[in-house]
Amino acid sequence: MRRSRTGFSLVEMLMVVVIIGIVVGFGLPKFASMRNSGKIGAAKVHLSSSIITARAAAIQNGRAARWNLTGNTVTITALNGAGTFVNINSPANFDSRYRVQLRSTQATIDFDARGIASNMAGTGKIYIVGRTTDSVCITRLGVVLRHGCL
Repeated sequence: MRRSRTGFSLVEMLMVVVIIGIVVGFGLPKFASMRNSGKIGAAKVHLSSSIITARAAAIQNGRAARWNLTGNTVTITALNGAGTFVNINSPANFDSRYRVQLRSTQATIDFDARGIASNMAGTGKIYIVGRTTDSVCITRLGVVLRHGCL
């Protein structure tokens, strides 16, 4: 009578490990690409919402508000009753938060009490640069365009 063996041999286990390694090797670059595009997308949403916040502050308070880009840090300030600009948000550093760089055709956007970008001649563009590049556009009326900018 012959004894039946149960389990897997060492060669079979090694083959499974090699196949898993090959599959993971093909998948890792795709995951890295998805992670980078996720950071770019999150930075784009944050950037758009900061511009919208500045415009909304100007309209809501009936006073001027300012969106400012210094390096990779975005700040939003609004004019108070005493006639000085005060921060209405904590400064957001896009390099440390999203690992992206911001490039802008206009470093400061001033919104008047009606929400119109008063210091812009045309459409302003802000580029978000990581491993890929995306952009956000702002019209003179203060409208944020998230698509079709590049």
